[in-house]
Amino acid sequence: MSRQTLSDVARRAGVSKATASRVLNDSPQVHPETRRRVLDAMAEMDYTPSGAARRLSFGRTLTISVVTSYLTRPQAAERLRGIEAVLSDSEFDLVIYNVEAIEKRDQYLRGLALAQRTDGLLVVSLPPRVEDARRLSSAAIPVVVIDAHAPAVQGLPHVIGDDVAGGDAATRHLLDLGHRRIGFIGDEFDNPFGFTSSRHRFMGYELALSVAGVRLRSDLVALGAHSRYEARELSAALLSSDDRPSAIFAASDTQALGVISAAHEKLHRMKRRTIKPV
Repeated sequence: MSRQTLSDVARRAGVSKATASRVLNDSPQVHPETRRRVLDAMAEMDYTPSGAARRLSFGRTLTISVVTSYLTRPQAAERLRGIEAVLSDSEFDLVIYNVEAIEKRDQYLRGLALAQRTDGLLVVSLPPRVEDARRLSSAAIPVVVIDAHAPAVQGLPHVIGDDVAGGDAATRHLLDLGHRRIGFIGDEFDNPFGFTSSRHRFMGYELALSVAGVRLRSDLVALGAHSRYEARELSAALLSSDDRPSAIFAASDTQALGVISAAHEKLHRMKRRTIKPV
């Protein structure tokens, strides 16, 4: 069966192709009765407009591009879920670029600012370098940076959270529950991408302990690669000490999964030791 075209729809509705196109593009310059005939013809013919043709007619790509780091991590997935929820009711398609290497970051931030490749760009959790931020700020398309703390983003529209306040709030919650030996599992503070969330959450952790009069203990702080498995190993080491923490603050969802895994393993071993053979 051949694909129905907009010209076929126009003939069926008894209008010009230009009028059918205006109906398709929701132009207000169409009489309601004419609009109804065209829409009825589209429904009867099961007409689906060509995305490529619409893009050409608009002179736009009808896409929003997202450059994000480590797509499979929980925080990236949740942010993408929110972006997709907004775009699902629009005419725009979502294109995702996953970055797990410095070279990919540089490639995408250099190339995607070109207007002919996308109609808008969201840079999520990737602090741009100064030269990249300068290029993005002069781009011919809208660019918004999300969750990236860096001096370079100040010249760009950006949305950021307060990680210091978050770290403070999480630690105060544990203090309010009565914990005083509170561990911290986070990223190495120096990293090639310039991620700052773990460092800033540690600052909040340190602040809350200080205000509560609790000494910061370096033996309860463990930093490593941003990985569930690395966090599990770091947490296992903390939990195996004689003066182990009674609570652990994980700097990310990914690391929290590792902490939970280590705690379950520790609890399982303790239960096995308390079961006496008959």
